[in-house]
Amino acid sequence: MGLTFSDVQLDLRAVVRSFLAETAEGADRRQAMATGGPEPRAWTRMANELGLQGLAIPEEYGGSGGSFVDLAIVLEETGRSLLVAPYLPTVLAGQALLAVGDERARARWLPAVADGAVVATVALTEDSHRFGVDGLRVRARRAGDHWLLTGAKQFVIDGGAADLVLVAACDDTGAVGLFAVEGNSDGLVRRNLEGVDPTRRLSHLDFTDVAAVSVSDPGVDPVGLQRIVDVTLGAIVAEQLGGAQRCLDMAVEYAKTRVQFGRPIGSFQAVKHSCADMWLQVEAARSAAHHLWETIDAGADGDGETTVAAALAKEFCSRAYTDVAKRNIQIHGGIAITWEHDAHLYLKRAKSSELLCGSPDHHRRRVADLVGI
Repeated sequence: MGLTFSDVQLDLRAVVRSFLAETAEGADRRQAMATGGPEPRAWTRMANELGLQGLAIPEEYGGSGGSFVDLAIVLEETGRSLLVAPYLPTVLAGQALLAVGDERARARWLPAVADGAVVATVALTEDSHRFGVDGLRVRARRAGDHWLLTGAKQFVIDGGAADLVLVAACDDTGAVGLFAVEGNSDGLVRRNLEGVDPTRRLSHLDFTDVAAVSVSDPGVDPVGLQRIVDVTLGAIVAEQLGGAQRCLDMAVEYAKTRVQFGRPIGSFQAVKHSCADMWLQVEAARSAAHHLWETIDAGADGDGETTVAAALAKEFCSRAYTDVAKRNIQIHGGIAITWEHDAHLYLKRAKSSELLCGSPDHHRRRVADLVGI
């Protein structure tokens, strides 16, 4: 794919990379890992100085009116820096509200998302590990002017800290809708999960007659709900691409400076070949990601093109990131698995992202079903 970034987008990338190098890497990352997130000042700066939370939110709701490609550039940089912050789920919640088109919900929550006042997330995956809007088990039943949710959601990104949770659930007929739940609602029990990736907090959410507001009545907007799934995959793919590129850069730099047997290890054929394989995988992943981002911005939802592109990109980028992260550790040797080095953190993020929102095998089967193989 020949996606070309504008000068403004290139400047955006440079500014975000510089900001994250200052606030989200090194000792700042380790501190955030220990406390569960960045300092409030850093989160506020992301919103007020850079406008990152509201980048892809329309101006009438307090955002900048940017495109999904703009947002993907930022997410690529957060993946490159292993940002420990609820940025990904918060911007995804904003995109979800835009996808379903409930004007009251937009007016109520989008300004707070854009200015960083609200941490939000989207709950799609359930205990069955199925990701998407098919076969949901969380039930929604109407109770007067609101709804009550019962069931459980699994692997919710920053679900334990979210002020707003957007939940995909179905009614008694099986029709799927999207519901907004306040993080402190009665009947909602949140439990943080112990996972392999210390840079990302995942949560298990139990709902027992939890009061919810419908932002997409069951069965009313299936295209909007599918777009939420596609955009979620597009965002994760952006993070994966950024992380894979960082692993490649780390490996090449180390291979040029680490001397063994009197010469840089990058001069040995085995290391050269490994770096070349890493570069090939990163560039192929970039092509798949760029195609998906362009398709999302084109709004090609009705014919399923975006859904196919999303499944393909998630399948390929997941495998590419994990393999590149492993090769990075091999090139670094024993130092890479020490706690002080960052290489092992990238592998842990790669493995968690590989399985998050559907494994590569799941998405390969999804592609086969969509194209009729």
